[in-house]
Amino acid sequence: MSIKPLVFIVAASALLLIVTGNAVIGTEAHWLNNFGHPSAASSFFKFACSFGRDAEACRWLRLSREVLYKKRAPDLSTAVSLYSKSCDGGNQVDCLTLGTMYELGVGVVKSYAATAVLFLRACDTGNQDGCSDFGLLLADGIGMPQDEKRAVALFSTACTDGSAIGCKALGDMLIDGRGIAQDYPRAAILYTNACNSGNPSACASLGDLYEEGNGVVQNRYWAANLYEKSCNAGESGGCNRLGIAYEEGEGVEQDNSRAEDLYDEACESGYDNGCSNAKELHERLKDE
Repeated sequence: MSIKPLVFIVAASALLLIVTGNAVIGTEAHWLNNFGHPSAASSFFKFACSFGRDAEACRWLRLSREVLYKKRAPDLSTAVSLYSKSCDGGNQVDCLTLGTMYELGVGVVKSYAATAVLFLRACDTGNQDGCSDFGLLLADGIGMPQDEKRAVALFSTACTDGSAIGCKALGDMLIDGRGIAQDYPRAAILYTNACNSGNPSACASLGDLYEEGNGVVQNRYWAANLYEKSCNAGESGGCNRLGIAYEEGEGVEQDNSRAEDLYDEACESGYDNGCSNAKELHERLKDE
């Protein structure tokens, strides 16, 4: 098997993992080194890692590469053509993948407008993750005029129909009071549902509510448990928050060594706050 198909497999797999709710966490260096093409593929993995969906996704990637290879795409431009044909043929997962390629500028000229069209196409045919992804663009005015109220409606419908991404996004809008009145208790319920449905980012957000006592009875022990659940599922933000809990001894026994390890883990997954926290803790311990 030549290098070019392997690079396509790595890149396309990472993109598919993003749109199906999974991400490659902590192993991007291993994959890129093995395939000998870090410049072409690193952006995919870093982008996927920022979503932090599923720590088991690395195993899924290994299993899925042979399935994706059946597309026989020698390069990304061919992959774009194949995904486009598949999308036109009604495969909405491939519409989402193609939309993400336009969002990142992978194999195509970056175009948020094209991304929005593809996400909306998936949404219009009943793919609720497509509705959620389109709503995320709409909420921030990316590729189209901003419309927070419409985004809220999309998130609400998607969440009701079982999209954990939609529940998490609606919870975020409720926390910020964007397009809907601020409502911490309702956000807590949505985060709980999304967390229980396997969205580790929602687990971390729910942990924040328990940490501060917003919309729930304050419980830093439970907050730390939620951060740990999030971190174990590959959410770098959850690892960073758990590191803070260990550094400050909130909800867990104070442990600087454990905090440092968690900050490093978050940093290695591309989470900048983890890098800065690791550096600050290291400097402080060195001076003591």
